Amino acid sequence: QAAPNRGPSLDPLSVTSDSLQARWTPLDPNDVNGRLSGYRVLLIRIDTGHFIVDQTENKTTFSQSGLDAFTVYEFRVAVISGGGIGPFTNQTARTIEAVPEGDRKS
Repeated sequence: QAAPNRGPSLDPLSVTSDSLQARWTPLDPNDVNGRLSGYRVLLIRIDTGHFIVDQTENKTTFSQSGLDAFTVYEFRVAVISGGGIGPFTNQTARTIEAVPEGDRKS
């Protein structure tokens, strides 16, 4: 068995000032090369290279909160099959700037 032929198709990332959400389309079974075992998900803070998340998921959505505002993150996802891990699909996104404390409306 070979690893998957390609990465999943990743929708545009959705971000707030402290969170990131991702969604992707499953591969065609012919591209998986065997039985789908899950997805390898990585979230990396670009300025430090720090891995925020490195885990395996069994769903086609991902959400992470507790991120820093106005910071660039890279999200990567790859398909895992019995033949190994396929190529990663990746996108970068910047969390939005947080509203200053004094400007928040009650």
